[in-house]
Amino acid sequence: MTIELNTISTKKFVANYGGITPTIDSSNGVRVGDFAIDSSTTPNKIWRCLVNTIGSPVWVIDQFNVVSVTNTYTVTSSDNVVLANSSSTAFSVNLPSASVSSNLHVFIKKVDSSANTITVDANASELIDGELTQPISNQYDCIEMVCYSGAWYIV
Repeated sequence: MTIELNTISTKKFVANYGGITPTIDSSNGVRVGDFAIDSSTTPNKIWRCLVNTIGSPVWVIDQFNVVSVTNTYTVTSSDNVVLANSSSTAFSVNLPSASVSSNLHVFIKKVDSSANTITVDANASELIDGELTQPISNQYDCIEMVCYSGAWYIV
């Protein structure tokens, strides 16, 4: 399998793969926070690069639920990664109410190369780092958020 990496941003989606530890090393541009999805498990396992020194990445498993969406979607309490494909149309990924989402940790990533924007939308008048919405315009850009004490924060 050939894997093309976006070396500009961190916390990027590295690869879909099935059932083996990622073997991607620093010569391929892996950075701390990058992740790969093991699509052979339910829920999907996420391998996250914890440390990468001298070309020897340390991968750890996070048991995340991954969903792939192509139109308006509301994040659930069991979602951790939302892979948003807006190649057909721009749409929103709506966050659940912060009052019932304490400690929810979610990644929302645009996976297509179209000009259509994914809009991450907080519930009602709630805010994400002081804003009602957060746009994701570029392929492979990702917003990582946590809900804490009734508010959404980008980390």
